[in-house]
Formats: sequence, C-alpha cells, structure tokens
Amino acid sequence: FKESNSNYKLCEVVNHTSKYFYDRIDINLGSKKGVKKSEPVITDKGLIGFVSKVGKNVSEVKLLTSINENNMLSVAIEKDEQKIYGVLRGYDPIKNVFEVTDIVGKTDNLKDASVFLSNYNNNSYGGILIGKVDEEKSNEYGLSKKVLVKQDVDYNNLLFVAVVTRKWYI
Repeated sequence: FKESNSNYKLCEVVNHTSKYFYDRIDINLGSKKGVKKSEPVITDKGLIGFVSKVGKNVSEVKLLTSINENNMLSVAIEKDEQKIYGVLRGYDPIKNVFEVTDIVGKTDNLKDASVFLSNYNNNSYGGILIGKVDEEKSNEYGLSKKVLVKQDVDYNNLLFVAVVTRKWYI
C-alpha cells in the first residue's frame, strides 16, 4: 500500500505488546477518521483481523490469530475456478497455520488453493485474501476435510496496516 483510497485507510500499528501478541494490536485511526467496529484490517499480504474497539484517535484490532471456537469465520476456498466453503476455526502459532474445517463437496487436491472471506457472515467483505492451502486431511470417516492455511503475513513485523472502509464482493 502506498496511500489511502476510497476502499481503505492506511495507519500505523502503535501497540503490539507481547502479553497480547496473538490477540490484538492498536492502530492510530479512530472514529475521527471514520473507523467503525467490525471493519476488516489488512496488510498487502492479506487479512489480519477486524476492528474490535473504536476510540476517538486509536482503535483496537482483534487479530485473526486469536480465532477460536467462539468466533469462527466462514471462508471460501477457490481453485481452478471451483469454489467450496469451510469454517476458519483456529490458529496454530507453532506451525503458523490456520485450520479450516467442515469442508464438504468435491475437493480434489486443494494444495495452494486460495482462501478468502466468504460473504456468509463477514458483513459483505467477501473476497479478502486470508492465505493459501498448505496441507489437507480427511476426517476419520472420509466425509469432510480439514485444511491448514498458510499466510504470508508476518505478525512479528506489523508496522503499517489498512482498515477496509468500503464493502466489496467476490
């Protein structure tokens, strides 16, 4: 990103403490600049989280790495113009991968497939890149699959991010 535009606003990360390293960051944009709760926050490599609290000049961002059973996201997995859906359910900080489960349907070789936010429960911000499928596994009965998704985002080096201010669709 080089400059803000009508789809997003650039900002700096002003707080990323070790205590909440995988949970949240603070950015230097708030309600005075039009930031709203639940807006997606991205880097040039993909989605990193959603605005969770908005102050006048500073906002808190709940990072995607804090995803768990209480705040899952619907995602679309796309490969060779075929789209299937799953649920982003968790993050493994040791392997640095997200887990997407409940994938049903025709799912031959999803390695390197792109994973995006779907339009189901993401306030119509569908199409924002999360990452690429790194590995896939079938459940014990072979009825559904789970994939591990790798991101190119470097959470150790979040300096500048952008708040998505306009909805877009895939």
